[in-house]
Order: sequence, then C-alpha cells, then structure tokens
Amino acid sequence: MEAQYIYNLSIHCDPSCAQDVLYYVQKVLLPQWREYPYWHEGRLLRVHLPAAVQTEEMAISYALQFVADTLEPLETFDHESDPSIQRIREVYADRVLFTSTILSVIG
Repeated sequence: MEAQYIYNLSIHCDPSCAQDVLYYVQKVLLPQWREYPYWHEGRLLRVHLPAAVQTEEMAISYALQFVADTLEPLETFDHESDPSIQRIREVYADRVLFTSTILSVIG
C-alpha cells in the first residue's frame, strides 16, 4: 500500500458563532483549499462528543480533512497564515480555535 497522509484541521467554535463559521468554511474555505496542489479528497466533518460529556456551553467542533500522497508539503503548510483563516480570526477572535494534525494512514 502506498503511503497516504491526512491533514486534519480541527475548528472549535463557541456556540454563538458556530453556524456562521460553518457557513464560511463550506462556502469559502473548503472550495479554496480544494484548489491547493498538495492534497486531494477534501471533506468537512462534524465532531461529536458522547452525550455523557456534552454541555450546552461546550464548543461545537468541525474537522476539515485532506488526503495527501507525500508528507513534506503538509509539514510546512501553515494554516495560520492562510487568508481565509485570518479572516475568521479577525471576525471571531477568541471564539474560534484552530488546531492541525497530520495523520498517517496505516491500515
């Protein structure tokens, strides 16, 4: 099996802005990022927590994932410098948190 990697951007939103952020990610960020040459198979997912640990105040989380065939471009990709991410930060400041991880497909 050829090596594959997944770039995962988790987006944690305050409930007060989660719908607006989701709309922006669907309409602006995801289409723009699908055009980047270092990955393919972009998808947007909702992250669910078990009901036993959820509270109304908890962040609503989404995951933006892209598959790549090589690791190198993912290691240098800086989501913080992306203009679409910067725009979300300008509008929502500390109500949105982004975290990225790189995953290796092993099975």
